[in-house]
Amino acid sequence: MTERQKLWELIMSQWLEKFPFLKQYGASRLYYRTDIFLIGIWLEKGGYGISYEPNLVVKPLWSGVSNSSENCLCKPLYTGDRRRYWKDIDNKTDLKQHDLFFKRYNDNPNPLYDQVLNGIISYDWIYKEAVHYFTEKNKYHEYYFYDNWMFMELMLALSLYFEDSVLMRKATKAFDRFIWQSEKRLKNDNLMGIRGPGVVDWYEHFKRSRIKIFDSRESLMAVCERNSKLKKITTLNKGEMVDSPPLLKEGFSKEMKNLFMRIFYPTRFRW
Repeated sequence: MTERQKLWELIMSQWLEKFPFLKQYGASRLYYRTDIFLIGIWLEKGGYGISYEPNLVVKPLWSGVSNSSENCLCKPLYTGDRRRYWKDIDNKTDLKQHDLFFKRYNDNPNPLYDQVLNGIISYDWIYKEAVHYFTEKNKYHEYYFYDNWMFMELMLALSLYFEDSVLMRKATKAFDRFIWQSEKRLKNDNLMGIRGPGVVDWYEHFKRSRIKIFDSRESLMAVCERNSKLKKITTLNKGEMVDSPPLLKEGFSKEMKNLFMRIFYPTRFRW
């Protein structure tokens, strides 16, 4: 084992000690599992030395499980930190400086993340995180569909898992509208910023697989159960998903309604 690998193991052990409910998943991820998500921290490595950015990750189990940041909710764990990556660590002296850096951030933890990273995740929390995350991602992409359909998948999965008929009607309507809008754009072989015959193949596969997955709660759970049988997933701790009603069940507040409109405005969607 190289000196750098030893330093990285020490860093991982710090995070595991801070969030003991998480277990290591690969070289740089710390997760626990639920029925439909993997949830935890991804220490995304930078390009120089041992530098990394700690990200909070919600990884859907219905889309298969990979080590990429695609097809998931992935945001900086410390949103007040303006630096993209934590500083380079090349030797034990640097590690001591890193320890001070680590302590400074963890002396003032976000209590909401503490609860989530210790195994309790609520319907209300996932719902609001998804709305805010995909709204921010969608601000400047008028013709970029990826974030729109990923958001709808999360809403469909939540509505099925928690048997929320109100959210299901809204998410299904948005999904159908996405299909219709996509087919219009495919006439020019232009979808998600890509041109060529591969776009049609991608879209047809997407439509077939997604409609089948979200046909019912049983279909969703069957896919998630199959994808969660990987050995490294079954060894993760099992967290609890709490059915705390989101704001949607009480009726939209003005703020949340505006957020939905901003998510779907680029593609002219209306809920």
